Order: sequence, then structure tokens, then C-alpha cells
Amino acid sequence: MRTSTLLLSALLSIMLSAQTSQDSLWNIWQDGSQSDSSRVKALSIFIWEGVMFSDADSAVQLSDAMIDFAEQQNYLEGLIQGHHCKGSAYDIQGNYIKAAEHYEKSIAFAEKAGDLQGSATTFNGWAGVMDNLGQNEKAMELYERSLAISTEAGDTSCIAAVLQNIGGLYKDQGNLVLAMDMMKKSAAMKEAAGLDRSLVYSLFGIAGIYHNQQDFDPALEYYQRALKISKELDDRAKVAFCLGNMGVMFFDQGKLTEALDYLEQAKAMNTEVGRRKYVADNLFNMGRVSEAQGNFTEALDLYQQALDIQQEIDQKRGIAGTVITMGGLFQKQENTVSALKYCHQGLQLAVEIDAVFWEQMACECLYQTYKIEGKDNKALEYHERMIVARDSLYNEKNTKEITQLEMRYDFEKKEAAIKADQEKKDAVAAQELRRQKLVRNGFMGGFALVAVFAGIFFTQRNRIGKEKARSEELLLNILPEEVADELKAKGEAEAKLIDQVTVLFTDFKGFTAMSETLSPKELVRDLHECFSAFDHICQEHGLEK
Repeated sequence: MRTSTLLLSALLSIMLSAQTSQDSLWNIWQDGSQSDSSRVKALSIFIWEGVMFSDADSAVQLSDAMIDFAEQQNYLEGLIQGHHCKGSAYDIQGNYIKAAEHYEKSIAFAEKAGDLQGSATTFNGWAGVMDNLGQNEKAMELYERSLAISTEAGDTSCIAAVLQNIGGLYKDQGNLVLAMDMMKKSAAMKEAAGLDRSLVYSLFGIAGIYHNQQDFDPALEYYQRALKISKELDDRAKVAFCLGNMGVMFFDQGKLTEALDYLEQAKAMNTEVGRRKYVADNLFNMGRVSEAQGNFTEALDLYQQALDIQQEIDQKRGIAGTVITMGGLFQKQENTVSALKYCHQGLQLAVEIDAVFWEQMACECLYQTYKIEGKDNKALEYHERMIVARDSLYNEKNTKEITQLEMRYDFEKKEAAIKADQEKKDAVAAQELRRQKLVRNGFMGGFALVAVFAGIFFTQRNRIGKEKARSEELLLNILPEEVADELKAKGEAEAKLIDQVTVLFTDFKGFTAMSETLSPKELVRDLHECFSAFDHICQEHGLEK
């Protein structure tokens, strides 16, 4: 149910009591003498700068108020902005299905209004939702649509933002070369256009790739560059974000004192600008630092502070991660009662929101805790669930690798077509020039060029064919042929009921002792022989693995 205008006014009166600029925006929104465009723009800025990152529920309610107003006034721009803001608020909350629903509505109104910029921006946001849902091909399709529309509109800012997000998609796929290329193109475009505020995000992206690769020196260089620009712009939100990322990087390096210092600075600044989600993130990471230092009491206090904020803003994924982390800390202290309580709570929420990584972590915590209590049956139950979750993550990783191969195949196919087309044009031009000089020599030269072109074309085609064959081979190695064919045909596979399955748990007796005496090459060879034997038995009896 939508909040009434009276309740919204009361809510906002409290929120705006100490914020003069926000007061001004709210007054414009309430002033009926202002134009529809001024009122909608003021409310949109208020949502983004006032509540979007601190109270996403209020952002949803205010977006509804904008949508109601736009419907009454039959004002398309208000419907575009209202649904875009509402989709973004749901996106921040992790409610990706509702986010996609409202992004789609925003695009429909933008297309009706002929608003290219609105369409491009919202396609970009919608693509990010698909990326978060793991639908990488759909995400890339939407990014490409956003890129095409923003190019048509001449919107440099949106083009650079899309390139940055495509880089993020490649990064998630593990293709760091293409990811870095896209990020650096985005940064160069923003820098040339003087888009310093937006440039900071591209610098974050480049630093993040170096960070993931454990290449800390260039990562620090880009973080410091982003920090310098943010300070010059007096953009405290970006300064805080940068400080928080640098804190995590120092934590990953084992530099705990520096990590805590940067995280505390980030928390103070995020608190000041009202970005509560990021305050919770900072507190959680400060808890990780304290836990690594052996200060368990302080770590639990920091985790609890993070949890309180996450529960207030209904950030379910954050809640799941924090309570499971707290359960793991209690388990380290052999406080089994608290460990079981928190890990069960986290497991339930992780399953609810389909957070497989946290589901695995919760099951591992429960397995270890029940082992401590000597409850072997319960320990076995959660050990089995942990294996299932781990395998699910492994299969997801393999699926991403398949998608990456397909994306690379499509990319190279387009590049080959462009290259072949250009070479063909060059060959025709050269042939025509030589024909004018000397017909005979022109003919022979043209024939030679066509032969070269044909060789290049067939080489490209064969290379692409090999990449596609590798992709299909990997797909068939992971999934049954029937499911693989359905995935290639439809892009998805329907769930099916199989009445009887067998789950085999096996162990290699004395494996640890054996591994200590063998070289890595010998160990892998022996494991290969064992698993090859398993495959042979399955094939011999007609089993689908």
C-alpha cells in the first residue's frame, strides 16, 4: 500500500530538519505553481541525493508519489523518472525482479516520449540487474542496446558509463584483459569530456581489477587518483567509498592497522553524508579486521552494529552475510548455542534470497559446530548440504566460463567480419587503382589480393570454429546433451523431475599421507586415473553423470 501524502510530509519533515538544500528541493516539489518538469526534477534529485542510499524504502515511497503525480498530470517525463527511481531503489535493496519490472516500465514510457537519453540510461540500469541475476548474455544484450541509443543521442556520459559496466561484466566473467580495456576506454572518454565526477567510478573499476589480481601497487595508484579527484570536487560520498575500498585492499594485504584506519575514516564520512548501507559495509569490514587481530569481543560488537543498520534498511544479502559471519566467530569460540542460532538464521535467509555462497558458508559453520557437539548425524546432514552448495557454485562458475567462451566467440566473429569487410574494400580499391595503370598487372594484383583475403577469411573462420567447438565441448562435459541442446536453442533449460538418482560420496584412504610423498604431477596423474575409472564405469552401465 502506498504511503499517504500526509504521512510522506510528516516523514520528510523529520528527514529534512537539518538539510537546507533538501528543504529547498522539497519545497519546489510541493509548490503547485512550479512547472511539472521543475517539480519532478526536484523530487528526483531529492530521492537520489537524500534517501536512495540511506533509506531505500523511503526512496520507493517517494517514487510512488512521483508516479501518482505524473499519472494525474499525464506527464510522461515524471513516469520515466518515477519508475527509474523505483527500479533503482529495488536494485539497491537486492530485489532484482521488482527492479527489472520498473526499469522496463521506465523504458516503455521513454520510448513513447522519444526520450533517447532516458531509454539509454534505464537500459544501462536494467542490464546491471540482469548481471546481478547471473543472466550475462541478457545483460550484454541490454548494454549493447544502451550503447547504441546513447551513441545515437550523442550522450558521452552514458556511453562511458555503459563501457565501464561492460568492463564490469567481463570482470565477473574472469576476462580481465577485456575488462581492463573497457574500463580504460571509459576513463579516457570521461577525462576527455571533463566528466570528473563520473571519471572517479572508472578509476575505481580499474583499481578493483588490479586489486582482484592482487597487483596492489597499481591498484593503490588508481585508488589514490580517484581519491584526489573526489577531494577536489568535495564529493564526500565518493571520498568515503574510495577510503572504504582502500581499507579492504590493505586488509587483503594483511596490513591490519592501515586497513582499520581507512575503514574508520570511511565510516565517519559515510555517517556524515547519510549513506547507511555503506556505513554497515564499513562496520562489517572493521569487524573482519578485529577478528583477524584476535579481538573477538570488539569484532562481535562491530558485526552487531552493521547488522542493526542492515535490518533497519532491509538489506537482506548483507544481513545473511553478517549473521553467518557472527555464527562462524561464535563457532571459533566454541559457543555452540550462539553459533547454531546465528548460522541457522543466516542459512534460512540465504536460501530465501538464493545467496548460494552464504548458504555454503552457513552449512560449513553448522557442520563444524555439530561436530564440536558430537552430533554426528546433524554434522553429516549439513556437510552434505555444504557439498551441494559448493557444487552449485562450481557449476555456476563453469556456466560463466561457457558464457565467456560464447561471448568471446561472438566478439571475435564480429571483429572478423569487420576486418574482412575492410580488407575486401581495400582489395577492391587497390585493384581498381592498378587497373587504371595497367590492366594486366592490375588483374594479377587483384587476384593475389583476393587470394590473400580468402586465406585470411578462412583462417578466421577456422579459428572461430575451433573456439565454438571448445565452447560446445565444455558445455557437453558439464551438462547432459539434452539439456545442452535446450540451452543452445532457447538460452535456458526447463526444470525436470527425475524420479531416481544416486548420490555417491567417496574418499581416498590415506590421501593426505600419499600426497605428501608424491610430486604434484604424480598426484594429478593418480587422481586422473581414478576419475577416469569412475567415468568408464558410468559409461559401461549407461549412467548419466
